[in-house]
Amino acid sequence: MDAANGHYKSLMELDQEIVKLFGDLATAMEEKEKLQQQLESGSSNEAAGTQVKLDHCRVQIKSIVAEIGPKLQNFDEVNNEIATCLVKRKEELSEMAKINDEFCNVSI
Repeated sequence: MDAANGHYKSLMELDQEIVKLFGDLATAMEEKEKLQQQLESGSSNEAAGTQVKLDHCRVQIKSIVAEIGPKLQNFDEVNNEIATCLVKRKEELSEMAKINDEFCNVSI
């Protein structure tokens, strides 16, 4: 059961990291949209600077998305480990229950 508890702690840490990444992604997407609108409505003097910021924002979004994928996969793997530990524990408890039943049914 200690293994399941350790996996659960890892799962919660991964969950926090994933939530933060999705928050960062939302912020970057909002910034990209804002820059895109500035680029479309701004003067040509500002266009070059805005384009550089927009390109940087796109790189940032790609980087965040690249981080999210492996973290989600790891989350799934840890979740499966927990499920495996719980199934094993259930089997152990079933065996204990059978032994207990046999012991209780012994005539004195």
